[in-house]
Amino acid sequence: MPYVHYSSLFEAFWSHVAHTNTNECWAWTGNISHGYGRIQYDGKMYRAHQLSYILHHGEYMAGMCVCHRCDNPPCVNPGHLFLGTVKDNVQDALKKGRLKVPKARARGENHGHARLTTTDVLYIREMALTVELRDLAQHLGVSKGAIQHIVYGDTWVHVHGGTPLFPGRGAHGEAHCKAKLTSDKVIAIRTAHAEGASIHALSRQYGVSCPSIKRIIRRTGWKHIA
Repeated sequence: MPYVHYSSLFEAFWSHVAHTNTNECWAWTGNISHGYGRIQYDGKMYRAHQLSYILHHGEYMAGMCVCHRCDNPPCVNPGHLFLGTVKDNVQDALKKGRLKVPKARARGENHGHARLTTTDVLYIREMALTVELRDLAQHLGVSKGAIQHIVYGDTWVHVHGGTPLFPGRGAHGEAHCKAKLTSDKVIAIRTAHAEGASIHALSRQYGVSCPSIKRIIRRTGWKHIA
């Protein structure tokens, strides 16, 4: 598809909206991620429903969430959108059955060492596109790494709700968002080591650490590859 240059953010937004009438949902026809529309303009990524609210109602205070009255994530009709706190958003999701948090074992905020709550996690997922991760970390009193794990979907996976940007948990091997190797390379590493190649040589050849090579050889890593 050829690159399209838009003269303004307003024009870029309206080029991806299927507008019917004032009362019905306005479908987002552009990129969809985890049910919500997304658009990039001038190097910045926006969520479509948040952008719709800003274009029609103006900027809103940091920490607030743009929620859907219609419970239809791709909808960008400003009449269907309202501002709420993270707590409001969580309660709305619970009421509509979109948020389920198992309590069978101590995970998340039920864990004795937890510093975040389910509400915090949903807040992080909601704000990650528009707020720097280091600022979220400072605001919530945790490390940037902890925020990244939540955003990547590596931790707090039992919390259903919000939209992790790069879901990684459950994605094995090369399907994982941070994978440096492929299944073919893993097989080649194991074969080469069995034929006498050293761990250090394999590490240099494939550009990964020696501990990573060891895990592959010992099958504590990439265990899904026979």
